[in-house]
Amino acid sequence: MDRSRPREIRRFEQFWLIAAELDLATSLRFYANAQADDVQGATIGGFVGIGIAILLVLLVSRARIRIARIVLTAWLLIGLGLLVAGLIILGHGPAETYAPTRLAAIAAVAGPKLAALYFLWTTATTRWLTEKR
Repeated sequence: MDRSRPREIRRFEQFWLIAAELDLATSLRFYANAQADDVQGATIGGFVGIGIAILLVLLVSRARIRIARIVLTAWLLIGLGLLVAGLIILGHGPAETYAPTRLAAIAAVAGPKLAALYFLWTTATTRWLTEKR
């Protein structure tokens, strides 16, 4: 383990891993319940999105590429927006029946993502990314 990495980078990785696992579980749930080909295509796109996010996380936390941090931030915010839209639009049954389930899923994924973004943009992380290796 790289001892020069700040604690915030490790926390970023931990929170991002939690968010990725919840994203994967949400995508698997939608894929299992998918009836139409377009829903399956969108869900497979979610899996691809998680793969791209893994690459970006590694570029930030291991290769220390600063531009990857900006791209990852945009990617996670777009993913969060798509998650909210997907859970609202693709929810099954009457909205009032499934609203608590969808809101709980949004909160479960949004919390760790927002915490990961916080640790990605702390002063210690910024200093670590900008210092010479």
